[in-house]
Amino acid sequence: MLDWARGAGVRHFIQISSIGAYGSQCVGEDRREDTGLCWFPLMPAYLRSKAQAERHILAAGVPYTILRLPAVFGAGDTVVTPAVVPALLRGAFPRISTRDPRVSTLWVRNAAEAVAAVLEHGPTHDAFNLTDGETRWSDFVATFAAALQREVVWGKQRALTLLTRSEDNENMYLVTTGHFGAHFPADKLLAALPGLVFADWRDGVREAVAAYRVVHGDAPVRGGLAGQRGSASST
Repeated sequence: MLDWARGAGVRHFIQISSIGAYGSQCVGEDRREDTGLCWFPLMPAYLRSKAQAERHILAAGVPYTILRLPAVFGAGDTVVTPAVVPALLRGAFPRISTRDPRVSTLWVRNAAEAVAAVLEHGPTHDAFNLTDGETRWSDFVATFAAALQREVVWGKQRALTLLTRSEDNENMYLVTTGHFGAHFPADKLLAALPGLVFADWRDGVREAVAAYRVVHGDAPVRGGLAGQRGSASST
């Protein structure tokens, strides 16, 4: 794609990247754009591929902007809602510590608004975190609970589950984010695009919960909407 873009004289190549490009630093707090790209060869392929794609862009000689997104939520999302909503409906939300780290948010509607703003602005020749807000993990979970009209009941898990349940993507998302945080400030993006205004991410949570209920009601379905779509496509 970069070879074609260079040959065709593309004026602005926008890469929808991921905070996964930070490798092992894709969890934690205050992960800014100078965090450094994933390089360790034993990191998961997804993280390495995101970092390598960015390196290709830097070397390609095309006008570019790189946007690093966290897990995005909204109607039909495949990571956040399928993890958070079933855990709340089961009545024991997993946590491995009492830490309450910061997390950054991104409603898919705001992701689209940011891309439109970048297109209008033109190439920046830079990389940016793309997030639309931040809060504490307990408040993020409580926002989903309020949309479900449920209470948050925290359930203690041993830290060993990070190893013994490493293939359970939903559980891993919950316990790693809830313990380490997932905080990627977007100050740099907002400074570059001062006219960019985001809608309230809490409206995105309500949209996501409503979409889940249309498909599943109040059943705590593992895999959520993503699993449902996968089953449909396989038949």
